[in-house]
Amino acid sequence: MRADFLYKTTLTLSAAGTGTADVTTQNIVAATGGWGAPGFGKLVAQLVLNAPTGSPTTPTYDAKIQESFDGTNWTDVVAFTQATTSAAAEIKKYVTGPLAPYLRLYQAVGTASGTATYTGTLYLSLCI
Repeated sequence: MRADFLYKTTLTLSAAGTGTADVTTQNIVAATGGWGAPGFGKLVAQLVLNAPTGSPTTPTYDAKIQESFDGTNWTDVVAFTQATTSAAAEIKKYVTGPLAPYLRLYQAVGTASGTATYTGTLYLSLCI
């Protein structure tokens, strides 16, 4: 099995303390034809997250990789464990079959009060 490095991005997401999470999405792959070819069925995602900065009260960070066959309707592929007040690193593997042609990163940050800013890096690889 060979792993092909696919994607790396630096993450920065902030939220002001409203009690409601601020959500953002970022396209990773939006290519016609996608990578649904046989053999491209294992996605390995690694999220390395720093502890939040600012003065947050009960901060939360949620991230997941989503896929779509049409670029409009999205399904979760990988969901990372919710991060709170400390740094985190997690590796997730998606092994159930060919991926849809569109992938995106979904992020949500929330805090009861104050401001929370999370930074980190997301790495994606395909195993063939």
